Amino acid sequence: KSIIYTVSKKSFGGKLKLDITFTDDLVTNIEVVETKDSYFNKITDNNYIESLITNQENIDELDVVTGATISSNALKNALKSTIVEYEKEKQKGLDWWQKHEKSTEYKTVAFHSMYGIGFGGIFICKAAG
Repeated sequence: KSIIYTVSKKSFGGKLKLDITFTDDLVTNIEVVETKDSYFNKITDNNYIESLITNQENIDELDVVTGATISSNALKNALKSTIVEYEKEKQKGLDWWQKHEKSTEYKTVAFHSMYGIGFGGIFICKAAG
């Protein structure tokens, strides 16, 4: 089973909305659901999303994309925050796979930055099915 987090983060062009999929405790997919960032093509041209997935265990060491610094930082921080939230749930012993065997889980997480310094968040959980 997979768990999909829907994540919103402030980016250069406004809201960046992502679906981040975890399978077997690893991020296996990051889908950009919404962005109005005119520089986001630099992220896709540099395969930055694939780099984030590949380097998720050493994400802090991954450089941002030149020319799309704010956007790639937003993407990177959204992923880092979601991994932290996923790990918190895992440590609490919440077994989403067994509770909802008929459906993939969807979680909505909104992370808000104030002036680009740090992140806080609201965590809302909802099941699809």
